[in-house]
Amino acid sequence: MKYLILMAFSMFSLFGFADKNDVSDKTLVSYTYNRHATMAQPIDDIEVGLTEKGDYCAIKIYVHETGLGEYQTYLVSTSLMTKINEIINSHKIYEYESSYRPQYEILDGESWSYSASYADKYYLQSRGENAYPKDNGLYLINSLIKESIKTGKLIKKSDWPNKD
Repeated sequence: MKYLILMAFSMFSLFGFADKNDVSDKTLVSYTYNRHATMAQPIDDIEVGLTEKGDYCAIKIYVHETGLGEYQTYLVSTSLMTKINEIINSHKIYEYESSYRPQYEILDGESWSYSASYADKYYLQSRGENAYPKDNGLYLINSLIKESIKTGKLIKKSDWPNKD
């Protein structure tokens, strides 16, 4: 009987039925967001992570304003990770479904994905094709990141910090 109960619990966990907990007590170390449509360049492509020594937060972002578009990297305060995690927690982004799809398939449109990794190896992710969660938490995070680069330091790859 114990074996059957353990097996049932494992099955619920495997299929995502286990409780999803808030992340307020966790240390966020990386966040990514991608949004693509039917064009070659991404609409949004954002990677945020702590540098090796943890003294900066690095943002790699696809910037459209430079003609054909290019990736740029900025250094900002590590407090950005705390702010992102606060939005993840307050908007319960950790409860997002693993995948969003419309009721009827559309062969055109957009796809998106996000992930968040924590120091204790906890990992969140969600994605969608022409369908989104009702909450606007990801929009708030991406707006915060785009605002942060205005005061960040643009760096060249050769100037990457903590590179030995």
